[in-house]
Amino acid sequence: RIAGLLNIGLDQPEPYRYPLVLAAILVIPAVVALHATPEPAEQKQPARVSLPTRAPYRLIALLSLVTLLQLAGEGAARTFFNVYLDTGLAVPTAQIGTLIGAAQLLAVPAALATPMLATRLGNRNTVLVGSFGMAVSLLPLVLIPHVSAAGLGFIGMTAMASLRRPAISVYGMELVPPAWQTTMSSATTTALGVSWCLVALSGGYLITRLSYASFFLLAAAITATGACLFWAAFRKLRREA
Repeated sequence: RIAGLLNIGLDQPEPYRYPLVLAAILVIPAVVALHATPEPAEQKQPARVSLPTRAPYRLIALLSLVTLLQLAGEGAARTFFNVYLDTGLAVPTAQIGTLIGAAQLLAVPAALATPMLATRLGNRNTVLVGSFGMAVSLLPLVLIPHVSAAGLGFIGMTAMASLRRPAISVYGMELVPPAWQTTMSSATTTALGVSWCLVALSGGYLITRLSYASFFLLAAAITATGACLFWAAFRKLRREA
């Protein structure tokens, strides 16, 4: 639409520049609102004898490894989905934007459904549903080289990722004492960044030497491996005190 209003082609930078500028501007109210949010009042805990506790490094490292593996599929889809549609399926730019926008929109009800699903299944099982769902969602991109299948897979991936994210965040906080929750959050966030970085760095080489289908299949396999590791490692685990 912007290209049409400006009467220029999509091979020019202007149609892409203005949405990026608009996105940056829309972040400003969010920052202002966050800055205006008051800090929660500290709740005074009754005095109790302080017992020595073991640092939960093993739990933090294990959940970080799980996060790194599970998010390979999401990183592959978010980084190379539009490239695949453009260069692999020759989909028009406007249609690519529509599919990505639809995926982001449909991810909202998935995220809102997380509390209900977590109440019924528990946070751990909700993470498993989301993780295996992410892996399965990549299969249409692997098996069917068509824009409809690719769009369906990307929408499923985005929805499952939105379902998984709050569940694993809460689950990670529950695994460790309050003093270690910031460390747990920082470690898993770092794992997310490392996962997507490795996917982005390796994706171009793998796609060139293999194919988009092989690349997405590998990403799905890594995500499923992370889900299996999470199930095996945390199925009987109790919070460490």
